[in-house]
Amino acid sequence: KQWYQRRVRVSVTLPASVPLTTAQRDSCPWPVSFHPNQDLESRLNGTVFSDTERDLICKRMEKVVQRLRETKRNCALIVDPVRNTEIDMEPDPPFESLRHAAFVAISVVAKTQ
Repeated sequence: KQWYQRRVRVSVTLPASVPLTTAQRDSCPWPVSFHPNQDLESRLNGTVFSDTERDLICKRMEKVVQRLRETKRNCALIVDPVRNTEIDMEPDPPFESLRHAAFVAISVVAKTQ
């Protein structure tokens, strides 16, 4: 009956790592050290691309899908990020299983440099 003989067991779930997002920090019941990662936050909340950029990406993906349907092979589109222009779109070569569309497109761009 002495106070030091009583044992109290408390079960608490602890996170395996520090919070990475504001939502994770807000769900913590106690104070934590938190430094928001702006890049991760923008990716999660959908603001990494503007509406104009998102529309352009969708149009380019539609072109790739259209080319895929025409050729019945995987396709790759290479875009110049500085000029924001399409450089090349290449499908997989027929009968060459080791040359993927991305490799072919990069090779074509490299030859023009």
